[in-house]
Amino acid sequence: MSYEPVDLGHPDANRAVNLVRAELDSTPPAWWYMSFVDPDLAPPPDEQVSGGRSWLGACYVKASNEITAIGEAHRLGCNPGGEVATWGPLSDEHMDEHVPASQRNRLLSHEDIDE
Repeated sequence: MSYEPVDLGHPDANRAVNLVRAELDSTPPAWWYMSFVDPDLAPPPDEQVSGGRSWLGACYVKASNEITAIGEAHRLGCNPGGEVATWGPLSDEHMDEHVPASQRNRLLSHEDIDE
């Protein structure tokens, strides 16, 4: 993974932000599962169901951490927006055993998840 350095207009701020981004980006990539919901459409917690009307989809992407995973999902076009919950990191072995290659790096529907 790589990133473009930011320029916040102050050398100390630039250095601090870019050092943190470099550190985050240096972690070996792993798989992350992300689930997206539209909070404006969410029913009360006791009425929520898997794949309900507020659910926008999910995806598995490989990235260095949760933050870079969200960016990777944007880059791949599988982040529909809304609020996101992440789970991971997931190992290659776990993915090979439980998640078909066809369900990685793309937005998944409720039907895809239920397969």
